[in-house]
This record gives sequence, structure tokens and C-alpha cells, in this order.
Amino acid sequence: MVALEPFELDGAAYGGLVGPVLDAARLVALHCNDGRFAGRRLLASDSVRAMADIATKGKPYDVGLGWFRPRRESGPGVQHFGGGMGFWNVLRLDPTTGRGAAVMSNTNSRWEITKLADDAISETLGSSSRRRG
Repeated sequence: MVALEPFELDGAAYGGLVGPVLDAARLVALHCNDGRFAGRRLLASDSVRAMADIATKGKPYDVGLGWFRPRRESGPGVQHFGGGMGFWNVLRLDPTTGRGAAVMSNTNSRWEITKLADDAISETLGSSSRRRG
């Protein structure tokens, strides 16, 4: 058995964002709503768009400012993974639809977490159009 103890990162800004899934969902919502959350502007629109702009080609990911896209994918969607001992997470958003998802899982294994996020985004798009109709 491995015990997890609280720790403090003492290094470059490579990770260490720790919090509940609702806070991660708020961060996704902020980016999906052009820098606004709960009626307040927290980020400039230009900054939000610049962060989602995938401008640098890389392997295996093309990257922007905090968001990235796997080389094999095309389209507007961007994401950011997080993982470590006992967890595997993704924040994923589609800037063109203003929809996104935060998925957190308790596992040491990588799995098709982006498919679950995409399915959740697709479902909200479907339910949104059903409500309007």
C-alpha cells in the first residue's frame, strides 16, 4: 500500500493544480464563456482566444498557452491533461460551441478519458437544442 501525504510543489509551473471537479468545471466554464464566469469578467476575451490558439506544432501534441491538441486530431477542440499517483484527469473544451467538460478519475492507468469528455459535450449540445425546440 502507498500512503499519499499532502505535499508542496517546489519547482517550475509544470503542475500541481489541485482541487475538486466542480472547481475544474468552473475553469472550463470560464474559458467556454469568453473569460466570464458568474456574470463577472475574469479574463480578457483576447487572452481566452490566445490561450486556445494552437500555434506551436509539437510531438505528440500541438500546443497553445496551457491548452493543447493531440497531433492526430483536427478541429477547434483543446484540452489539458493531469495525472499522477492514483488519478487521471482531463479538461476539454470546444471554443466554437462554448461547451466543455471536466473529467476526473481515480486510476493510475490512462484510458479513453477524452471520449467520455466528448460524449458529455455532445450530450449537452443535444439537450440544449431539445430545450430550445
